[in-house]
Amino acid sequence: DACNDRIGIGISTPGQLLHLSRSSTTAYNPSSIANDSTLMVQNTGAAGHATIEMQVKSSGTTQTGQATISAFSETASSKNTSLSFGTRRNSDGAVVERMRIDSSGRVLIGHNSNFSGYNLQVLGGDENTSSLSLSRFTANSSSSILEFYKSRNNSIGSNTVVQNNDAVGVIR
Repeated sequence: DACNDRIGIGISTPGQLLHLSRSSTTAYNPSSIANDSTLMVQNTGAAGHATIEMQVKSSGTTQTGQATISAFSETASSKNTSLSFGTRRNSDGAVVERMRIDSSGRVLIGHNSNFSGYNLQVLGGDENTSSLSLSRFTANSSSSILEFYKSRNNSIGSNTVVQNNDAVGVIR
């Protein structure tokens, strides 16, 4: 769309600067490596990464905001892939990794490698960087919920009764 300075692929009237459109009836399959993708960002270097960088500029030239999403192999010869999210802090201008999802599905916040083996890991040096907040703002008597489940069945979602001395949840 030359009149509006927009690029459309698969669409004749793009609504954004870059608009990718397709009609696919292929159902999503999380285990498929060729999942009928719409966009691919690729780096063919042995230890490289594929990164999407987003910038916000004031006055058209000064870089004031920046964030990244990167995919990379966890080791140079491995297919294990992590996804990291970085943001820029105004004080020093550097983009810093804030969160990572590793190849095991663990969400790592405040660090970039497995510390405890748990699926959600929040690490920091003080209460502001290593805390978790559950808040609820409603005009009723309900509160936030921290819920623990335990079942003796190996299937997710099963409801097999627990036994005496089973730990249902632990707060340390």
